Amino acid sequence: YGEDTSGWMIIRYEVYKYLTAHGETLPEGDSLCEAAYCGMELHPEYFGTFPVPAVTPLGNTTRHKRIDNGIYWIETDRCKQVLAVCQLFCEELSTVARELELDVDSNQKAKHPIVQYLFFPKEIYAIPLFELMTARRWSAVIDRAALMNVLWLSFTEYAASYNMNEHTIQSNGLTILFDDLKHCEREASPQNMIAFTPDAGTEFLKWKR
Repeated sequence: YGEDTSGWMIIRYEVYKYLTAHGETLPEGDSLCEAAYCGMELHPEYFGTFPVPAVTPLGNTTRHKRIDNGIYWIETDRCKQVLAVCQLFCEELSTVARELELDVDSNQKAKHPIVQYLFFPKEIYAIPLFELMTARRWSAVIDRAALMNVLWLSFTEYAASYNMNEHTIQSNGLTILFDDLKHCEREASPQNMIAFTPDAGTEFLKWKR
């Protein structure tokens, strides 16, 4: 249990499956579905990846691209674009980003009692994408320089506040940020600063170029 990647989640699932198959009771508050859900992030080769949500607050999913396991770009039957982020990763997002998510109908939540998603519309999903990318270091599907250009041009106040917080961390070695941009603890780095690169453009989704 001391190391998430040790494989204990797989062993726990197998034990729970054995108990369930033999009519035994699982520990209080646990279920076979939740055990599988918790293992999807670290062991997708065994449990499979997080499922793409079929329904979003802006319509039914018609097309999607995987950005990461549990993080999907979605196009809907209303010709809308949505970023879907598995709720398991919400701790990687600031309060600012969380407040931008779309409301999800309670009936929709009931259809997926285990795997829940946060949804962000096209107009603002550059912010949660940037914060998730800072934590995960993507390069194959997202152009980081173009993404930062969008933040400077369309979300200037956010970019300035973010850089001010980042500068404070680098100067003082602190991990305490402004309340509205609070992140989980991480190492300070100049690479985390939001910069403007004129030649990079603003199309940060590489498959749309």
